[in-house]
Amino acid sequence: MKKIISLSFLLLVLLAGIPLSAGDIKSPHPEGFFVELSSIGHSWGNFELSTAPLLDILGDYNLKLRYFPGENDVVQLSVDIFDPGLLPSYFGQPRETSIFLWNLRGYYHLNIELGKVSLKPHIEVNNSGIVITDLEVPQWLHGTWVKGYLQLGYYPTNNTELFTTIEAGELLDVRTEPATTDTGFQEFVQALKENAGYTLLKIGGRWYYDPYSSVELGYRLTLNDGFLIYAQGFTITDWIYNFFAFLKFLQETSEPEEELPQINIPFITTDYYLTFSARF
Repeated sequence: MKKIISLSFLLLVLLAGIPLSAGDIKSPHPEGFFVELSSIGHSWGNFELSTAPLLDILGDYNLKLRYFPGENDVVQLSVDIFDPGLLPSYFGQPRETSIFLWNLRGYYHLNIELGKVSLKPHIEVNNSGIVITDLEVPQWLHGTWVKGYLQLGYYPTNNTELFTTIEAGELLDVRTEPATTDTGFQEFVQALKENAGYTLLKIGGRWYYDPYSSVELGYRLTLNDGFLIYAQGFTITDWIYNFFAFLKFLQETSEPEEELPQINIPFITTDYYLTFSARF
């Protein structure tokens, strides 16, 4: 009986307290035009449309739409069309206009808070591809892949959170336009799908220092390292980590004469990490 009472009291302590203001969803902007560090947009209350002009200059033409169904969830749809020929043209290189890449991204994020305990499911679908336009018939190659996570957290204070996260990703399909009936390609796609999935475990802590930003310190443990492991994560720090991890993969699979230099940047290329963009 004493054990039951003790466990009940512990559960009460964990769930006690008024609802907390901390959370990993960026608050909606006030209605009207808004300017952030790298983006501008317009808010209609629970609906926002924005773009990052600095990325346009680099050849990443982008647009983002956000919808807030309630106080604790958000839906985001975004498109990025990358023009790889733009940046080299700034340095006097001939302008390449026949190749474009894109990524269509949509996610739903829910932040459930029960006093000091949080449960955060996140699901994201991407369609990424490339088109070559200078052929008689433009060639399209694109893949659809999904990733997401389930996170359990605890708020020691109003603006700090301890968490553990299980994250996974899978490749759904790869297609060409015009469609191909080549059996070799179909076998390649099937092998790719069978070996693309990944699973990660993350533990760490987060500090929400304003309504739009937070800093996160954590550790990632790889449980299954399929090809999509190089697309894991949801922050800029994760993308930088993925880039250097892919370079390491190339090094490990290259011939000795093609060996690449070792790169080790604390909190960036390591399994322990620090990020300043841990909000949705």
